[in-house]
Amino acid sequence: MSRALVPVLLAPLVSVSAAHPADVPTDLQTWGRAFERRTRPTDDREWKTLNDLLIDLRGYARATEPARRRAAQALLDLYASGLAVTEGRAGPRPVEGWSLLERTGTEFESLLVPELSRWLAGEVLVSEANPVTRRVAAARLLAQDGSRHVRQALLSCVRASEPELVVAAGEALVGRDDPAVSKLFVQTLQRAGPPTPTALVGAADAHFRQVHLETDDRSMVDLESYVRKRMRDEDWRRAASAISVSAALPDDRAVPLLVGALETWGQRSREGHPVRRLLHDLARELRGRSGLDLGSRPDRWRTWWEAVQSGRVQPHGREGQGLTRASFFGLRPETDRVTFVLDRSGSMKEPFSPSDGGDGGRWTRYQESVAQMVRFLEGLGTGAHFNVVLFSDGAIAYRSELQPATPAQLRAARTWALRHRPSGGTQVRAGIERALAIDEEGQVDLEELEADTLILLCDGETAEGPSWVVPFLRRVNPVVRVVIHGVQIGSGGDGTLAQLAATTGGDFARVRE
Repeated sequence: MSRALVPVLLAPLVSVSAAHPADVPTDLQTWGRAFERRTRPTDDREWKTLNDLLIDLRGYARATEPARRRAAQALLDLYASGLAVTEGRAGPRPVEGWSLLERTGTEFESLLVPELSRWLAGEVLVSEANPVTRRVAAARLLAQDGSRHVRQALLSCVRASEPELVVAAGEALVGRDDPAVSKLFVQTLQRAGPPTPTALVGAADAHFRQVHLETDDRSMVDLESYVRKRMRDEDWRRAASAISVSAALPDDRAVPLLVGALETWGQRSREGHPVRRLLHDLARELRGRSGLDLGSRPDRWRTWWEAVQSGRVQPHGREGQGLTRASFFGLRPETDRVTFVLDRSGSMKEPFSPSDGGDGGRWTRYQESVAQMVRFLEGLGTGAHFNVVLFSDGAIAYRSELQPATPAQLRAARTWALRHRPSGGTQVRAGIERALAIDEEGQVDLEELEADTLILLCDGETAEGPSWVVPFLRRVNPVVRVVIHGVQIGSGGDGTLAQLAATTGGDFARVRE
């Protein structure tokens, strides 16, 4: 949109507002501000007021083009109110925040014609005259718009000084097949660490899991250099990041790096370092490129790659058979640094299956969970390290640091867990935060966090619901690089465990009794 048209557009907005000081857009913005400040649940009467205002707004927006833009501005501010509640900036009511986002997003779609999209990108998203909350809302709502003017506006906002706008714009760019976007995300990985927001690093990771770079792409060269440097880094989290983003590289660039890293980390394993998760990540990446399951043996992968280069076999073979590994309710996570996060709420006293043991001949869900945990750790061997976190109305940990999976430690952990009988509620977030060494200010202590994998078990709906999962993981997991596997006992649940697993690349299983 031409800058010369801006005064023409703004003049009607001022006159409409002056003529109708209590008009629908103003009332809607007032409702949103009250929603942010509210400390109690929003009642049916207040939701009905919102619905009536949204209906009135549709008629208001049909009057003139300036009116439609002013209606869009009011919806942006309402959407920003939902984001404030959902992402923890205002009030502990994330479920209500998501409900508001859904309602507002639906209304906005009815207004989002191409002309309005250009206005949002050119006059709202990049304009510092707008509140940052409104610009963030615009970035979120334009995330699915693949047009060139939106992409350019988002790229401009990634250079802004406001971290929340940087993150929103970066996440809206994920997966866009554009050299400028890939260049941005390579640079993000290269300078990862303060002051770069961790969520932007997570967006870079997600981007390179979705795009495939061509050999003549300059970003491919830069990404290959980053992967080559980081894949053998002694810091396993940096190596895990490099393995993940290597998915964007073509086979001829990625496979030699993956095989070489497999050799390096295999040697570190033989020296006694706990690196099973990384070996699994490397083998999984190679398996995805080849269709073969050759385990963690670099010599086998090197032989296969030599055959591919000579033309004796095609790059993608058939899917191989998986190897037998330690199992927890059917899940087989690859790790040797694991923290179990187990539900000990009152419902875990329910019977799991008939048994001669247990309390009064009843083998409970909780007892079965502890037993399967011990068997899993026995299968990993004494070179593995573990911890246990129990959650109900809060969370407690077995030890302050990971322990070797020796028979003596496993007996002690089993005794400790069974001594804490099931009772109370299901505050799964408290368990996750304790397992991730998150302090009272919400910061992660990487020196304290040793586990690379969490195995989470729960048997019902959680106290918090699933709405906190994505904002929480967007903030912390680009730093901690932890994979969360989830086991849901019974037919209940609210999607929290599945969301935690899907967002971190873990597996999810439902156990039906």
